[in-house]
Amino acid sequence: MVDKTTIQTAGDFELELAEIISVGETPVDVTAEVMEVVIYEDTQNVVLSGSIVFKDNFNLPNIMPLLGQEILRLKLSTPSLQNKPEIIDFTEQVFFIHEIETSIPVGDMNQVHVLNFISMEAMINQRKKISKTLKGTYADIVKSILRGELESTKDLYIEPSSGIKQIIGPNWHPFDIIEMAKKESVSKEYDSPTYLFYETMWGFHFRSLESLYTLPTSAYYTTSSQGGLNVQKGGQQDVIGEFQKILDFNIDQKPDTLLNSSSGVYGSTLITHDIFNKTFATSTYNYLDAFPKENHINSFHGKPENPMFSAGAQDDDKSRISDFPTKTYMLPVSIKDTAKGNDAHFGNFKGNYPFSAYNPNKWLQRRSSQMAQLDGGFVVTITVNGNTTLHAGEIVELELPYSAMQKSAENETVDRFFRGPFMIRNLQHRFDNIGRTHKIIMTLVKDCVEKKLEETTNNIIPKVNNRGINFDKSENFYDN
Repeated sequence: MVDKTTIQTAGDFELELAEIISVGETPVDVTAEVMEVVIYEDTQNVVLSGSIVFKDNFNLPNIMPLLGQEILRLKLSTPSLQNKPEIIDFTEQVFFIHEIETSIPVGDMNQVHVLNFISMEAMINQRKKISKTLKGTYADIVKSILRGELESTKDLYIEPSSGIKQIIGPNWHPFDIIEMAKKESVSKEYDSPTYLFYETMWGFHFRSLESLYTLPTSAYYTTSSQGGLNVQKGGQQDVIGEFQKILDFNIDQKPDTLLNSSSGVYGSTLITHDIFNKTFATSTYNYLDAFPKENHINSFHGKPENPMFSAGAQDDDKSRISDFPTKTYMLPVSIKDTAKGNDAHFGNFKGNYPFSAYNPNKWLQRRSSQMAQLDGGFVVTITVNGNTTLHAGEIVELELPYSAMQKSAENETVDRFFRGPFMIRNLQHRFDNIGRTHKIIMTLVKDCVEKKLEETTNNIIPKVNNRGINFDKSENFYDN
C-alpha cells in the first residue's frame, strides 16, 4: 500500500476505486482487477477521454452485460511533497463507457477487457441540439451552454471576451456552437483571437493562448546523464530530481514551407463584401510584420522573443517569405456602422443596433496563422514520471541537451530551439496498476525562438546561367 500523504518514489499513486455501473444500475467494483488506466487531456479536443484495462473471471460481458452504455466511477490519489495527497475524483462527475474496444481470452477462465470512456458532457452533447436565440458575449454564451444544455457541474475557467453578440442556434449540437464561438472570440485583455476550448481534470477551459502563457511555470524538465535513480546522501532518492528527469523524448518538429505558404501561416489576404453597405474591403496579414504586435510565449516569461521563420530574401526584390499572401479568403459581412462594427441584422424597437457584427477582419487571419504555429512550430514529445498536478495548457520549462560532435560557436550545452518555456498541448496520464507507476507522455509546443534566425537581404536562390533547350517543334515528337 502506497503512503497517501508522503511521497516515496516519483510516480507513486493509489487506485482507490474503479466501479462500473451497468444499464440495469448494477455496480461492479473492478478496482482489484484493474491493470491500467489512461486519461487523455488535449487543448485541441473538447472533453476528457481515456481507457481502462482490467481482468475478468466472471464473464462480465454476458452477466452485466457490457454494452458500451455503462457508467465508470473512478478515484485515484497520489502523495505529494507537501504531505497532502492529490485526489482525482470522478465518483460523482462520472465517465461514460462508450466502447468495448477488445476482450481477449487469457487462459481458460479469464478475459482482459479494454473499455474506452469519455466525459458525460460528450454524450449529452450528442443527444441535444440548440434552436434558440443566444445573447451576450461569446464567453457568456459558452458558460450558459455548459451550465444549461450540457448540464455540467464542473469548474469553468472562462476568459471574458469582447463584443455583445446575438446568434440564432441553427439546430446545432452545443459543442458545435461553442466551436464557432471559439474561432470568433476576441479577448478583452489582449484583443487576441486565439481562444481554445478543452477539458482537463480541473474542469472546462474557454480561454486565449495569452491567458495560458501568463501562467507560472508548473515544472522543469531536462535529460539526465546519470543512469538509474538520482540518489542523495544517506541513500535516499532525490524525488524532485526524478520528477524533473526526462525519461524519453522525441522531436516532432516537421517544418513544411509549402503547406505553411498555402495555408496562410506566412501571409494571407482577406476580401470582405459588406452586403449592407455594398462595399468591398481588403486586408493583408504578414507574419513577420505582425509578430512584434502579437503575444508569444517567451515574452510572458522574461525571455527574448523572435520569429521562428527567417526573414531572408526570397527573390531579387528582397521579398521575405511572409511577403507572398498566397492564401485568399472571401467572406460576406453585414455591418450597420463600420465605425462601431455593429450588426446590421439585429435592431431593436428604438432603431438601435446593439450587437457586434460578424467581422472576420478581427480574428480570421491572425488566428489561422497562430493556431497553425502550434502544429508546425517547435514540437517535442517527452515521457516523465507522473504528476497529477500537471494538466494540458500549462507551461513547463524545458532544456534539451545540445548533443553533437560539432559544437556551436558559443559552446552551448542546451539546444537553441528546445529550451525555455513550452506549453503542454496534450498529455496522457498512464497509471500502471500492476507496477504501481504513473507516467506522463506529453506534447510540448513553442511559437517563437530566443535568438534571431539568420537572414540575408540577398536572394538565396542560385542564378542559372545556362538555360534549357525548348524541344517544342513537331519533328521532335513525330519524326523518328
